[in-house]
Amino acid sequence: MQLENRGFAAVTLRNAFDLDPPRGDRAATRADFGFAPDDLVLLQPTRAIPRKNIPAAIAFATELARREPAHRLRLWITGPAEDGYDGVFAQLVNGSDVPVVVGRAESVADAYAAADLVLFPSTWEGFGNPVIESIAYRRAIAVGSYPVLDELRAFGVHLLSIDDPGEVQAWLHRPDAAVLERNVELVRPHCSLADLPLRIGRAFDAAGWDAW
Repeated sequence: MQLENRGFAAVTLRNAFDLDPPRGDRAATRADFGFAPDDLVLLQPTRAIPRKNIPAAIAFATELARREPAHRLRLWITGPAEDGYDGVFAQLVNGSDVPVVVGRAESVADAYAAADLVLFPSTWEGFGNPVIESIAYRRAIAVGSYPVLDELRAFGVHLLSIDDPGEVQAWLHRPDAAVLERNVELVRPHCSLADLPLRIGRAFDAAGWDAW
């Protein structure tokens, strides 16, 4: 869109994903990280840097824990602190009322399999891979607000809001697998790795270029 606004013809080819990936090992991954079978695990699959909005994730987890006293909540952040955020991140973790675990699983599939909910409270992203990854791995995701997210919402996908813990709590009590499968089919025309060669070919054809 920015190129078009400057008078350049442009075609959008979004990041591509395997939308039917192999499932990870939920039980083994949770055991590796010390999560009990009945813990409620909130996964934030990001590094710890300012725009990933770690304070919002902690505040959300704290509120959800207050609403769910029967469950022990664990906030799991996969990436380390970077860009000079180490000291602030350490203070946030130490001051959190909800236990915060930091570390990567054996695979992306294992991380999503072990999670009960994905959090993505970022304030800015170039795209936001975890949104589509969570859809591919059939996990509900609670998102913040960043500009590119509007393009993904336009697909019609069902996304929870980190600003509405009541909505998230209701989902956790009544998850709907059909909604998660519908999300996959809604993003498939735009982000499927299997269809990427076809989309590239169409873009070349539209430009009058020989793809070969």
